[in-house]
Amino acid sequence: MLYKKLFAVLFVALFALSPALGLSPARIDIPFEPNATMTFSFKVLPGATPFVKFSAAGELANYITFSQTEAVVNSKLRSNEFQFTVKMPSFLAPGLHDTRIVVTEYPQGFTTAGAGAGVSAKVAVELQLWVREPYPGKYLEVTKFSVENTPGGQNASIRLEAVHRGNESINRASAVFDIFNADGVKLASLSDPGGSILPGQAVVFEQAWPTGYNPPGKYRADAVLSYDGSVQQASVSFKVGAELVEITNISVQDISPGGIARFKINTESFWEENIPNVFTEVNVLNAAEGSSRSDSKTVPAWGTQDFVVFWDSKSTRIGRYNVDVTIHFLGKTRTEQTVLNVVEKPFEVPWLLVGGAAAALVLLYGAYRFGLPWLARLRGSGKKRKRGVSGELEVRGDRAGEPIALVLHAFNNSNEAIDAEAVFEVFDSQGSGVASIKAGAQKIAGGKGTDFSAKLPASKAKAGGYLVSATLSYGDRDAVTEKKFSLQEEEQAPWEKFK
Repeated sequence: MLYKKLFAVLFVALFALSPALGLSPARIDIPFEPNATMTFSFKVLPGATPFVKFSAAGELANYITFSQTEAVVNSKLRSNEFQFTVKMPSFLAPGLHDTRIVVTEYPQGFTTAGAGAGVSAKVAVELQLWVREPYPGKYLEVTKFSVENTPGGQNASIRLEAVHRGNESINRASAVFDIFNADGVKLASLSDPGGSILPGQAVVFEQAWPTGYNPPGKYRADAVLSYDGSVQQASVSFKVGAELVEITNISVQDISPGGIARFKINTESFWEENIPNVFTEVNVLNAAEGSSRSDSKTVPAWGTQDFVVFWDSKSTRIGRYNVDVTIHFLGKTRTEQTVLNVVEKPFEVPWLLVGGAAAALVLLYGAYRFGLPWLARLRGSGKKRKRGVSGELEVRGDRAGEPIALVLHAFNNSNEAIDAEAVFEVFDSQGSGVASIKAGAQKIAGGKGTDFSAKLPASKAKAGGYLVSATLSYGDRDAVTEKKFSLQEEEQAPWEKFK
């Protein structure tokens, strides 16, 4: 079957090199209009195969229809326009309501009847449909807070963006920016007097902080946005720069005499340009074979870079050794210290004996169970398929501060239709409940599948680890499936990390 393996490898390689499925625009953000009918256009950029299918997921999915649910996109034009229509409900709760238009690509040979070339891989892209119902009264939402990384001696630009999400005019809004160093010492306080704001209006508050003679390093800016007796707060980190690369962390595990130590060295740049030809060096003090170095790399502007150094202990004895770790850049060096423990070899398991015992147990178990599969088939012949469902849980999104899609792909294994209802429960890493979201009820035909979907609101999508549990109730039974996921702050956009 070697030719089949070669074909599979070739297919994967060609699929990876093929054009990527695209969708434009990426987001539609509109105000809510009760009972309104709205039609929107979107374009699909063809990917590896021409066949695509359209669907909706999220809060308003049941209010959306498509001009067509599937299409063969024109690869010659490289873009294709389609439409969907939203029939708005008569009422929506105040706030943001997130729905996704999903375009799914299937491999060539796929048909809606399920016949095809035997390849089930698929790619999907999403368009965000945001429908907003204004909050009653006055509500100023911070949408972005940023401070530019700035070389020392220059002015750091501070910018706070906000949108009035309420339905009443704000008489006066102003912002105060406080600057702190890495030790938490307040260095400056700047303000923007602002002014009045109308419902739906976007505003910007700006100031510039002279970095002066403050040393290079990490700083923090806190923003306090005040309006007609209410307050919003935000915080962001930024850098004051110089031609400097610092070692931020060193990790190494204990080794045995004669073993090889692996030093992982995390570094961070405080300069506005890429720094090439950077390398790290490890010097184990009081050891015969003391030093070793990493490969050279480029550290990106204002960014981070990891280095790995392997050090061979050779004739080094058991003990605790001090280690100097030095980074070399632009003819300069920075050195940090760590320790390396050389310890006794751990007890080695006699794997030959263990393997022999395991093999004997397998043979005994196989002899005991011989023939049971045949008996099970004989006993089960002529019986009806048991009623039940199977499901797979999917989490779409990994970025904090944005709505996260929760999708349960459910399949009815029985021959009869069942009425099922899904509930998603989200817990943080401490086991505390974050959200409980009902995905509604659906009828699942026998031998068919369907999707239950919900959204974890952006306000609850903080950075960290989570566990989502999906419970599917049908008849007097419950089926539960769980999945862990994590949300990360975007490294290049620290302003999105609000208090």
